[in-house]
Order: sequence, then structure tokens, then C-alpha cells
Amino acid sequence: MRMAFFHDNVMLRDEKGEQYSIIFPYSLWKQRYLPCFEEISVTTRIRPMASYPKEKRAGFVKSSGDRVTMRPATAYRNMADAVFRRGAIRAQVRDILEDADCAVIRLPSTLGFFACREALRLKIPYAVELVASGFGSLWYVGKPGGKTLAPFFWHETKRYTASADYVLYVTKGYLQRLYPSRGHTASISDVYLDTPGPEVLARRLARIDRHFAENTPLTFGLIGSLNVRYKGQKTAMEALCRIKDLIPGFRLKLLGTGDAAHFRKIARRLGIEEQVEFCGTLPSGDAVYAWMDDLDVFLLPSDQEALPRALIEAMSRGCPAVASAVGGVSELLDEPYLHRRRDSKGMARCLQRLLLDQSRMKKAAEQNFKKAQSFSRETLGGARLEFYQAFARYAGGGVLG
Repeated sequence: MRMAFFHDNVMLRDEKGEQYSIIFPYSLWKQRYLPCFEEISVTTRIRPMASYPKEKRAGFVKSSGDRVTMRPATAYRNMADAVFRRGAIRAQVRDILEDADCAVIRLPSTLGFFACREALRLKIPYAVELVASGFGSLWYVGKPGGKTLAPFFWHETKRYTASADYVLYVTKGYLQRLYPSRGHTASISDVYLDTPGPEVLARRLARIDRHFAENTPLTFGLIGSLNVRYKGQKTAMEALCRIKDLIPGFRLKLLGTGDAAHFRKIARRLGIEEQVEFCGTLPSGDAVYAWMDDLDVFLLPSDQEALPRALIEAMSRGCPAVASAVGGVSELLDEPYLHRRRDSKGMARCLQRLLLDQSRMKKAAEQNFKKAQSFSRETLGGARLEFYQAFARYAGGGVLG
């Protein structure tokens, strides 16, 4: 069974032809798809590694490997190509699909829309991995043309999700309500973690007790690219300014790629430049977990999310969290720790409620740690394997479901 995978992600290719990605390491293909399909072709956008600054290559790992063939979409580099080179893109996607028995298409993505269209024309079974809202992923990005394209992305995501043979949603209900499907569906997060031991929670509770006993300054953390505005860094800074007289000092750590100049300016205007630390990037896994273990509260004041990996990882470290009630976030946190989008006053109230009550803070840590257990690799890995085994059987001529 040959499967073709499509997504807009940009990979880097070295002079030997090997490809590297942040979100698609070879281990993902090996663990998630190769147990169900004999061969996989992967189609994404591509850039020469030599053209990418060395300082921005952190986190890229090898994606190509045994039984995985890289077939990059050379005709598609940006949104302009999607308009002016759409014929070439369609032809390339069609050629790739004609060599496959089925397709797995991650949406929302421009390349994914092309792949869905051609799969329907060729009558090739396809499964959609729906990882975000087609509308929200563009409406809140703050980039030119985002709001113009958002309705189109909403329509195409809804259209091709409805027509898919199989759909894997990363949320329990949020994306399902926005983008229903007539095919076989499953709710399986694309975030799954190695289960942390009880010592992680024990260290967290001891840290909370130490803070209240010694009145130590608090450390807050937020993860998100500095090149976009929808991750809510400004909201977090404004909220902390509102409560700074109620707590014994604080530090805000921002982890993510991009130019910090815009947010340094905001911090300076708010008078908290010395309290804001720009941490750059870290390799996923242990380095990020260690960074989270040094936080007292994790913040996620985003304008839009589906089911945010960073929040789930922070919860797995027993970290109390405050977030905006967007997307599937309400599936993770209870109402007292949720605020409206871009509402610094509401976020400040949530923080005040949490930070001034030791028992509440410890209970939040315990609840978050317990909730994160449902995202264990053992639990979700098995469910995902069953989903793709069923899809492979269907693509081979079996029945739906």
C-alpha cells in the first residue's frame, strides 16, 4: 500500500538531497504511518538549506529515510504561486497521486487543498488530518492578506473535510462542530507525550510551597513565534503590569523564533523591559521541559489555537496555566483559568485568582498533571494506529469504518 502525504510545511534540503523538518522528523513517519503503509511519499514546500540562515536551523532534524520518498512541490513556494502557477501545481500533485494508492492530507493548507481536489478527481481515497481552523489560522495571523484569504480557507477546509473518506480531528468537539464530515471520523490529538513520573508533580508542588513560604518572585512563560501577533505576547505583558503590585516581583520568559524588537518596544513602553526575557529557541523534548520546570505559571493568551501542544506539555510538567478561551483550549483548562481573546483585564483576574491562593495553585497543578496523562504515547499511539490501519484496509478495497 503506497500512501502520499501532503502539507504546506517548508522543509530544507541539503546538497546530498536529504530533507530536514521541524515538525516531520523521520521518527514520525516510522512510528505513525509506516506500520500501516509499505511506502510513503511526502510532498511539502522545499528550500535549499544553504539559503536558510544557520541561526534559524535550530530544531530541524532529518525527515527522509527508509521507505519514505521525498517529492517536494517545486511549483509551489508561496501564495502567489497558488494563483499564478496553479496549473503546474495541479499537474505535479496529480502525478504524485497517480503513483499512490491513497493519500493523507493535513489541513488547513494550500497544498492540501490542491491534493484533495485532485484526489477526488482521480477517485483516490484520502484521509484528512484536521489540525486547526481554516478560518482562524489566517484571520488572526496579522499578515497582509490574511483576513482576505480566511473565508476561502474556511470554505475549502469545510468542503474537503466533508468529502473525505476518513477524518482525524485533533480536538474532541471544537473542529468537529466547525468542519463536519460525512466519512469515518476519530478524535485523536496530534500531541502525545511520554508519561512523566510522579516526581515531576512532587517537584512542582514543592516549588509552589516554597514560593508561598519564602515569598519568592514568580516566573511566567509563553511560547510562540515573535514574527506573528496572534500568540498574545502583548496581552500577557499588559496583564502582568496590572498585577505587578500584588506579587513579589516577576519575570516573563518568551520562547520562540523571530525578531524581538516589536515586543521589546512594548515592554519598554509598559516599564517592564528588565522583567522580560527573550529566550530564543530550544530543541523540542527535554530542553523545553527543563525550561517549563523553571516556570511558576504558563501563559497562552493566543487569538486562535486548535489544541495547543505547548499548553499540553506545560500541563504534563504540573505547571498551572492561564489561557484564552479559543479553539480547543476549553477542552484542557477549567473556566476559572480562561479569559477572552485579547482581554488583559480578564487575564489579570485569572492570574490574581490563581496566584494569591496556595491551595488553588496546587490544585491547578495536580489537575493539569492528571489531564495531561490522557495524551500519553501509549494511549493515543494505539488509537492512531487503529485509525490508519482501518483507512489502509478501506483504501485497499475494504469497507468504510
